[in-house]
Amino acid sequence: MRLSFKLLATTAVLAFTASTANAVATIPVPVRVISLTQAAQGTPAGLFGIGLNGFVDEVREPALGADLFLQLDSVVNSGRRWNFTARISNTSDTAVLSSARLSAFGFSTAQTPTSLFFQPLTSVNFSSSIFGVVAANNSAVGLPFPEFARGPQVCFKAGGASNNCAGAVGGGLAAGAPTHTMTFALNFRDEVTSLNLFNFVARYQSISGTGANGAIYDDASGVGYADVVPEPASWAMLIAGFGLVGMAARRRRTAVSA
Repeated sequence: MRLSFKLLATTAVLAFTASTANAVATIPVPVRVISLTQAAQGTPAGLFGIGLNGFVDEVREPALGADLFLQLDSVVNSGRRWNFTARISNTSDTAVLSSARLSAFGFSTAQTPTSLFFQPLTSVNFSSSIFGVVAANNSAVGLPFPEFARGPQVCFKAGGASNNCAGAVGGGLAAGAPTHTMTFALNFRDEVTSLNLFNFVARYQSISGTGANGAIYDDASGVGYADVVPEPASWAMLIAGFGLVGMAARRRRTAVSA
């Protein structure tokens, strides 16, 4: 089954900065924007996936990564509350990394696909057995996030303070652990007819082992941002998990009979 969704790669970039002993490096981060309408709620059109790559000390680490899938379940309260189910997997390669935990992930909402100004939130509700802290910030620079000049608007963390997206001392989703399912609701100040999500980020910690690029890590930390759409095999698994297979089949039968 083929699913489609709007994945818009805009010409804007987010500043990815990292301090070194001698200088501050900046790496342009392409902006991936997901656009959803209220009509997508509870349908395959409301399901999308994001691949979160990994960087350690400014260097891309191919063995580090995660897949995030979101399903828009419903839109209520006159368009001001958007309810989602999330499934996230730590896909870091355990064949080369002895440990790597995903301690936080986040994203931002935009008023339009190109403005990148945050859609004002009033609160975020969530339910998760792994990520026990949520942080949210409507300021122009978002939440403090390691090595990024502009952090996410919303962040789910394994622990720690609720005023940043810096990760947690312990906990999170370990590499090779089962996919984690959680729910959350974004409560907006005003009615939202079309929701734009961007600035997907991840925080990796307790990274140890020899990476795919040959680097040796000993309890290192890293960051990630939205880079690719997850592999088709992941889509098949997640579609079944969200219970959308039957829904899509019924829609096809309806279209044929019409």
